[in-house]
Amino acid sequence: MNPFYYSHASVPLTALIEPKQLLSAFIGAVFALVGQWLIRRAGKAWTAKRLAVAFWEELTAVSFYGPPQYGPNFGGFSSQTFDTLFRELAESLPETLARALMQYHWRMKYLNEQKSDGTALNQTFWDEAKELHSRLRNRLDHFGRRHVLSLIFRPRETCDKHLLGSTGTGAA
Repeated sequence: MNPFYYSHASVPLTALIEPKQLLSAFIGAVFALVGQWLIRRAGKAWTAKRLAVAFWEELTAVSFYGPPQYGPNFGGFSSQTFDTLFRELAESLPETLARALMQYHWRMKYLNEQKSDGTALNQTFWDEAKELHSRLRNRLDHFGRRHVLSLIFRPRETCDKHLLGSTGTGAA
């Protein structure tokens, strides 16, 4: 029995499905998948850009000063806001930037607990937090100014390497 014939009918398989149709279906599927990928990447790029601008605005609105001249003053993101945006942050922003934002948020929560308990702040921890605040503002500003098209095809951070630093961010 010839494998190109159905067992119940004597119609060849090539008569039912022409190679041109199969090739057209395959090419159409590839275009559909590429289109879906581009739409997902564009959505993530827009979200990442908006998040970077929003976090930059929040960090810019904070006066970060402290010991020894004044009592500590700093600001982070409210836990409700940060927790609400966490999924978008983790899915849209580059890992280096998302990790730095998370570390800053947790650092501010810790410092806030120390401040409310009346515990003396660790000066080294404070200095690292202040430096992280400054670098994050610059990184978010740089990322938020990038064009969406560049974020679609090159979503990683493109800022100066010294801004990525190693203090508290885990980035190289």
